[in-house]
Amino acid sequence: MLYCTPKQPPRLTGTALGHDLFVLSDLGGVVQRISATGHLVWESRLKSPRGLDVHGNKLLVGDGQALRVLDASTGADLQQYYFDNTLLMARIVGPSLYVLMAIKGAGAVRHYALLGNKARLISSTPVATQYPRGMDVDSSGVYVADTFGHRVIRLDSHSLELRDEAASYFPNSVQLLGDRILVAEEHLNLISEFRLPDLKRLGPRVGRAPVLSAIKLPYSIRSEPFKNFSCATSLFSPNDAVAVNKHVYIADTDNHRIVYILNCRIVANLTGFNNPVNIRVAYP
Repeated sequence: MLYCTPKQPPRLTGTALGHDLFVLSDLGGVVQRISATGHLVWESRLKSPRGLDVHGNKLLVGDGQALRVLDASTGADLQQYYFDNTLLMARIVGPSLYVLMAIKGAGAVRHYALLGNKARLISSTPVATQYPRGMDVDSSGVYVADTFGHRVIRLDSHSLELRDEAASYFPNSVQLLGDRILVAEEHLNLISEFRLPDLKRLGPRVGRAPVLSAIKLPYSIRSEPFKNFSCATSLFSPNDAVAVNKHVYIADTDNHRIVYILNCRIVANLTGFNNPVNIRVAYP
């Protein structure tokens, strides 16, 4: 691993993107806003970045034990919250702040109440997880990619107790899409889909069939047919995936690029990153 920021800005090949994007590169030590035409709008350097989310006109960025709140238009620091463990993801829902900590065991998923410049702990999960990296929240609960626990779980949004789970393989991100969840499965090199309200794995949607002999998969995943991909393409350790209508953006991490898929065709690549692990869409 080489910790450095590329000297040249990201480069777009193919068509224009459907949206401006925010991209966080952990080995690059930066979060960047990239315009739909592929130009660098701004760049903010961080010490130990991981976890990225958009909240209105603000960005939530994990930087070690600090949660940095940045202006989405300029990248300027607006506010910081400090915690007792390294953050892997944060999400604000109304007056609530949900965070994922770099913890193996109970307490990695936490619920805080935001009170001005402070965050007051409401609850932490009694469920043992293993370094969960991805999260999304709606009225039905908190959905977590329990990365090294090889599962996607649903927790009660108040008590953070376990309500449902489904097997996955190194899930790094979750995005709720109506009655579906989109999940980036890093070491399967797949973007897979799960069904709601009962949390059930439907199978891969983007990627290519993995070499099963080289992977110790849970039986429920190993027994999948691994065919009929709606979009077949090669990925290398994808860490994040975001869908907006027919637009899909994938942080193809070990290929150091962002893949832009429109109507199930790769129409553009955004390259020049050092290990992009989180990606979000900038809404007008």
